[in-house]
Amino acid sequence: MLTSRDKLILVTGATGFIGRNLVRELSARGTRVRCFVRASSDCSALNGLGVEIAVGDLLDPPSILRALEGVSVVYHLAATVRPSGSIYSKGGFGRLCFQTNVDGAMNLARACLAKKVERLVHYSSVASAGPGVNITEDWASPPYSVYGRSKLDGERRILGLFKDFALPVSVIRPGMVYGPYSGPWAMLFRLVNLGFSMAITGTEIRVPVCYVGNLTEASIAVCEKGRSGEVYFVSDESRSFTETVEMVAAALGKKKKIREIAVNKSLLRWGLRFKEAIERMIGLEIFPFRVNFDSEMLAAMPINWSCDISKLIGLGYSRKFTAREGIALSVEWFRRNRSL
Repeated sequence: MLTSRDKLILVTGATGFIGRNLVRELSARGTRVRCFVRASSDCSALNGLGVEIAVGDLLDPPSILRALEGVSVVYHLAATVRPSGSIYSKGGFGRLCFQTNVDGAMNLARACLAKKVERLVHYSSVASAGPGVNITEDWASPPYSVYGRSKLDGERRILGLFKDFALPVSVIRPGMVYGPYSGPWAMLFRLVNLGFSMAITGTEIRVPVCYVGNLTEASIAVCEKGRSGEVYFVSDESRSFTETVEMVAAALGKKKKIREIAVNKSLLRWGLRFKEAIERMIGLEIFPFRVNFDSEMLAAMPINWSCDISKLIGLGYSRKFTAREGIALSVEWFRRNRSL
């Protein structure tokens, strides 16, 4: 068993949603933490935690080597997940996904080999596996998004370093993660707080979800007990969007039924095709709400998606928070931080 309390741990993506929660949990356990951040990162959420800050970039290998000095364990969370801007050049968002999630991840993995770290925990995503019912880690359905394809390519290349050079890496594939510091989930909670929800007619979306507090517990279990070269799904349950809205409404104390704003699937399909045709003409990609949603994703609906987490449970992991507890804690945090 790899214990990490007395070791120096590096967390990439420490200023992101999951990273902030993981750093807080590690710090609360008395672990020494160094956060790898870009020069442009807002580190205010890390203030008062007693962590070290190492400035660098995944595309700058020398900065990674400097950050790894004296480090025994690495949690690699930094990734491109969604558009950070509204307009990209043609294929620009996809290139950025592969640049960060593949090239940047490989730079870090090679640096970990060079520095002989004891454990690298690499965060991939359930999106890398593609939809299916009760899927296991060897499920081979192709991903339906450019983000999922980039995460699959990244984890395959890093696992290649395990096979070729015995890199001590374990891969985590979380489901859709929610909780404190999550901007997209704050938007959903706000909408429900106003008495509304969104839906697409003729579809049901049921996906693996995970409260961030459970993910941090699972992450530490994988770090300390996981086997190198293995992939682990992390999910609390598979839940429909409607069920999530109902639980959020209950946690918010809403007495009246939430009004559903339904978007016609056929109209949405034609709208997306028109948008994509315009993008091809002008050589740009447009993300008005900074959300990557296209015809490929719509075609995948309805989605009934769930994960088998037997391998994770085999490490001694048990879920710390129920769904209702996770949503209630999220509501409490969003209220306290004026996000509702």
